[in-house]
Amino acid sequence: MSNLKKPELTMTEQKKYYEIGRGAKLIPMEYWHQFVLGIDPSDELNFIVVSEVGKNEILYRKQISLEDIQDSKWDELLEISQTKNFIKELNEIKFDKKLLRENLNLVVENIENTKIKLNGNWISIGEYGNLNYNSNFGNWVDASEIAGKLKFGLNIDGSNKNNCHVEIPVNYLCGGDGYFSIQMGRFELSKNQILIWQNDVFPSMIKHNLLENQLTLELYEHEIKFIKE
Repeated sequence: MSNLKKPELTMTEQKKYYEIGRGAKLIPMEYWHQFVLGIDPSDELNFIVVSEVGKNEILYRKQISLEDIQDSKWDELLEISQTKNFIKELNEIKFDKKLLRENLNLVVENIENTKIKLNGNWISIGEYGNLNYNSNFGNWVDASEIAGKLKFGLNIDGSNKNNCHVEIPVNYLCGGDGYFSIQMGRFELSKNQILIWQNDVFPSMIKHNLLENQLTLELYEHEIKFIKE
């Protein structure tokens, strides 16, 4: 008989649920822990997905009921993932099983539709400079930031797994003005955040709001409005 162990869950494993919210907390003497809440509408009872992710492993991922999530032990997860209001809204209709199911299906439909609407190339309406990029890219790229319009791009139809990027205007020392991908990685979408996985450990979490043909992203301490190019 083989002694091989069953592989552990990985951070990049294909999810079988829809993410509602994600947040992080710095654990002293350790690392940032991510707290995630999602839903799995295919499960009639235990449709709430809760997860905590450490530096290099998923500490737990389990499915629980709407009744279970009322336990105070999940208060921190709801607070950090900013999903208290979502659970509150579900509680208000929990006795109407049909309405509850319709609500969950609508959330899934909105997430899928938003992915389609986000796909493509976007450019900021205004110009920006001296933003807090929290990056020392100028130390390892021969370029310096300049004022200009930011870009956001998503290609959900391509084969490149690094299919999402945020670009900033720069001046290349040897090539003139252009753009640099300050964030680039694998795209995922939650109910209220765009996730860009630049590595397998911790994603960039960008709050978004899409109204008609205008996209608002919370980037670098600003609410930046974009339109399709």
